[in-house]
Amino acid sequence: MRLATALVLLALLVPDVAVAQSSAYIYISSRNTSSVKRYRADTGAYVDEFVESGAGGLLHPQEVLWAPDGNLLVTGHGNSAVKKYDGQSGTYLGDFTSGYQLSRPTKAAFGPDGYLYVSQWGAGQPEVARFDGATGVFVDEVTANGSDVAPMGQAWDSQVRLHVVTFAAGELRRYDEDGSFEVLISGLSGPVNVWLGDSNQAYIVEWGTSTRGSGRVVEYNLETRGFTRVVAEGLQHAEGWTFGPEDELLYVCDWTANAVYRYDFATGERQGKFIAGAGLDTPNSIVFGPPTGPVGVESSHRLERFQVGAVFPNPANGSASIPVQVARPGLVEIAVFDVLGRPLGGNRSHHVSVGSQELLVETAGLPVGVYLVALEFGDLRWARRVVIGR
Repeated sequence: MRLATALVLLALLVPDVAVAQSSAYIYISSRNTSSVKRYRADTGAYVDEFVESGAGGLLHPQEVLWAPDGNLLVTGHGNSAVKKYDGQSGTYLGDFTSGYQLSRPTKAAFGPDGYLYVSQWGAGQPEVARFDGATGVFVDEVTANGSDVAPMGQAWDSQVRLHVVTFAAGELRRYDEDGSFEVLISGLSGPVNVWLGDSNQAYIVEWGTSTRGSGRVVEYNLETRGFTRVVAEGLQHAEGWTFGPEDELLYVCDWTANAVYRYDFATGERQGKFIAGAGLDTPNSIVFGPPTGPVGVESSHRLERFQVGAVFPNPANGSASIPVQVARPGLVEIAVFDVLGRPLGGNRSHHVSVGSQELLVETAGLPVGVYLVALEFGDLRWARRVVIGR
């Protein structure tokens, strides 16, 4: 991507988002107030109730995430559709998903295919449903759990295989395209979130149960399927995580303490309580924003002449690769941005031939945090989120 056109690309990807402010915000779902609260990202000070209590019928929010158009999506345990709110004002814009009645929706994420994946807690419908990422129209169910396992957070590996943690079963499962699954890790203590790293690592946020201990974040090796280390501990019930774009720290919500704590990702050292108060009640999801660059999902241009896979390894350390498939030869331009949309260099141009290939993404020198990799191929644009770890 030519640096001179970077700002134009940002405007195309997120047309109605203002220029980045001098300080960003943190948005947290407050389950028991049925609202989304906003805090200053630099100080943790309370700003306002960004999504007011019960706005649009929101009931017991579970996940907050940015849509490709820069608006905020929220799942609610008591709702049958994903809600959509204006990314600048928090005004309710209507239901985002359609064509399918969700049953106690919980965690949600945009997948490498550009679709929105939503896990469901409801008995009798314990599946992960998939929706068009641009329109919200129902596509299909991608799991075949067949029992009340309470699926929660999702993640994808370098082969774009879906991984889901299941709260009731205490497992990390990897799903095939037909919905069948393999249990990779069992015996987990109420797992609620997951992300995958380099060297076959799985990072799992455990809510904690009365019989298996309190909340924490743990690391497993997926090759050996063995426990590696505790990444974060000292939490009553953990749910919801993110990396800070500026301070290189891991942020984790404590569902019971009504607070957000920060940790050094490499050492596990707790940096103290960063957010609390202002009526925050059972926080369970956290995201920085608003986005002023490409959000961590694809644009609506999911055309077969340019397909993009998942960044791997992710978290990365030094460099990473991203698989692409093109139907004609051409030039793919890559740039890296922080979550505020600021270009960070590392721009590369790759001449690609017809077929599948892997492109290098240079991440050396970037501090620990979350970044966005933007790709441009002719008139088509995609974006991928990458976590830099150590």
